[in-house]
Amino acid sequence: MAVTVSNSATQDNPAYDVDTQVMADGSHKQWMGLDVATVAAPDTPSRVTPSNPLPITSSLPTTPTHAKIAVGDATSVEVLATNSSRKRAFLINNTAQTFYVKEGTAAIQGEGFPLWSNRYYEVITTAAINVIKAAGGSLDLDTFEAT
Repeated sequence: MAVTVSNSATQDNPAYDVDTQVMADGSHKQWMGLDVATVAAPDTPSRVTPSNPLPITSSLPTTPTHAKIAVGDATSVEVLATNSSRKRAFLINNTAQTFYVKEGTAAIQGEGFPLWSNRYYEVITTAAINVIKAAGGSLDLDTFEAT
């Protein structure tokens, strides 16, 4: 059984339709159709329907890059440079040491975000990413960056 509720379109009250369907298991499904003004002709409404869908632009990462960055003792290392195209990145610590992560400035031992052993850190910034560790010799930190 489908029920349609409609109102009349006016400047202050755009047209919409709400369709509700009661399913065999007793649950309800609803669909809503809205009239929206198009950019080219703002006075001409255009109904969003399955055959005329609302355009959606995806910003999903498209180009992943992997690198192993050597990080020495007690020295801040830039593992990811500033990148305005970066969608997200991951730092993966596959060592027994703790790294400290700082966004945008040099990393300082014991400050910023601690990246413990066998953990990862998700980066959602375009700023440079720096890390530091206390001891243990030069160790590699895996980075994955997607633009």
